Amino acid sequence: AAGWFPVVGLGLGLVLVGVERVASVLFPSLLAALLTVTAWKVLTGGLHLDGLADCLDGLVGRDAEHRLSIMRDSRIGAFGAVGLILFLLLEIAAVAELPAGLRWRALLVVPALARATPPLLARCFRAAKVEGHGAAFRSGLRAGAVPVALIPALALVWAELGVAGLLGAGAALVAALALAGWSPHGVGVGARATLIYLLRHGEVVHAETRRFIGHLDVPLSERGERQSRVQATRLADAELTAVFTSDLARARRTAEIIAAPHGLTPTVIPALREMAMGRWDGRTAEEIRGSEPAAFADWMARVGEFPFPEGESVPDLRARAWPAFEAIIGAHAGESVAIVAHGGTNRALLCTALGLELRRLLALGQDYGALSVLARVAAGWRLVRLNELPML
Repeated sequence: AAGWFPVVGLGLGLVLVGVERVASVLFPSLLAALLTVTAWKVLTGGLHLDGLADCLDGLVGRDAEHRLSIMRDSRIGAFGAVGLILFLLLEIAAVAELPAGLRWRALLVVPALARATPPLLARCFRAAKVEGHGAAFRSGLRAGAVPVALIPALALVWAELGVAGLLGAGAALVAALALAGWSPHGVGVGARATLIYLLRHGEVVHAETRRFIGHLDVPLSERGERQSRVQATRLADAELTAVFTSDLARARRTAEIIAAPHGLTPTVIPALREMAMGRWDGRTAEEIRGSEPAAFADWMARVGEFPFPEGESVPDLRARAWPAFEAIIGAHAGESVAIVAHGGTNRALLCTALGLELRRLLALGQDYGALSVLARVAAGWRLVRLNELPML
């Protein structure tokens, strides 16, 4: 679809040229420019103006989360209002001051070039929110989308405005990239966010028997390998800086698949392994209910604190997994990292991050191969996604 971006812009430019030609015949140049710019904003719905106002108002935010909350507010602030006034005045003045022979060419070219640049910006910079429209746009871009959009637009610039037009377009692109590159390090809303892509390993062999496997070192099944590859494709554009994994084979293999598109080698952290289920490891629920009915009933009643016979409890699991999680965050603040662990481990981490009691851990689904996402905010953690399954 990227190839249609400049085409749509060209169609808009043709309409603007028609408006400008008629307005220039009927009215003085300043009024004609005002009418042309007004038509431009009406045709586009003024969406970029709304975004500009939100960004300007967000400048006063004290941190990334506060800036995002300001930008979500539908009301316009002083920064946004003044910025919009100045922007529109500059645009009207620029259109009015262009020589007539150059004005219509610029109006034809500029919308096409403007609509060709979003794929480039999306490739260069990550979205402010992992669940926002920008992230969805970025993930939907195909390989080659940037040249497919830019080359026709630049060809149009050269045809209508010559070398001077190409130089101007190049300067505008460099300025846009420089501004976008500076923004995340100073006033941006997304670059300093710490994102945790928390995955449960893929399905294991003999998963259909539904045995407790805890510390048993069971490999992935063929389906588990496919689940991991699907999630790896999904996270290929996530700009991961590190991948961490439990030391058990099923998690390590999943982590290797997730890390491969990023050229990373997973870091093994034994503290992330599944809860030790003691003498219940390798047994089914029916077998345990039949041989140890009282203990099984106790487990069902106190799942968040029950100690597995000769194994661990969920508090034991949290006591070793949460410090490992905090160490990862401390070493990768402001970055995106993936953690591949297990159902019990992930639930304990999610409960702790979200301030939930451990007795509620089963409310947080953790299916084979599923992805959950945590975003760091000023007051702690925000759950962005929970237990999203790979689409096979």
